[in-house]
Amino acid sequence: IIFGILLFTFKLSSAQTAWFWQNPKPQGSNLYTVEFLNENTGMAMGSNGCFIKTTNAGATWSFKQFKKLLRDYPDYHSCIYALNENVIFVLSAHDNSFAEDYYIMKSTDGGNSWDSTFIVNDYRVSLSQISFVNETTGYCFFGGNYELPISHIYKTTNAGTTWNKYTINGTNDSLRSVYFINQNTGFISRSGYSRQYYKTTNGGSIW
Repeated sequence: IIFGILLFTFKLSSAQTAWFWQNPKPQGSNLYTVEFLNENTGMAMGSNGCFIKTTNAGATWSFKQFKKLLRDYPDYHSCIYALNENVIFVLSAHDNSFAEDYYIMKSTDGGNSWDSTFIVNDYRVSLSQISFVNETTGYCFFGGNYELPISHIYKTTNAGTTWNKYTINGTNDSLRSVYFINQNTGFISRSGYSRQYYKTTNGGSIW
């Protein structure tokens, strides 16, 4: 009897060494952005490095939690853009209490592993959106606020390896949405009461 009790206690102790989400399924972090490639394949990201993916129209989801870029501080992922099932880009913010570090994260294996590119450190900007017009050319931007009446848009022509910064002056509002119809012509909308938008015809150099 004593041996049986000890054996049961050992098994119970061993079973409790690993923890996993029980409810809600498949995870319990906040989700902030979702992207579907087609009617079956979609993915979403959220806080604490959460990445979930479905290949059966949302019936089931696989879950992966990648390592934080800044240890001991929360992560936020505001926008996800998938070129295909393997190549995925994400705008990420990492709060370090004094300012926020903004990164562009990229996966080339469907979300199993991620590389990151540091963009800016500033508490006055906010994550907005990322968009690609083809496999190599893409844009992302970080909107300003009342303390920073300026906004920057970043452009890559080598599939996210490097990003060049362009400045958009003359607005006290944050930028909210971007859409490019080709490599040269694109539009960005402003928030607030202005109801205005910016247009470029030279790939984001002038707006």
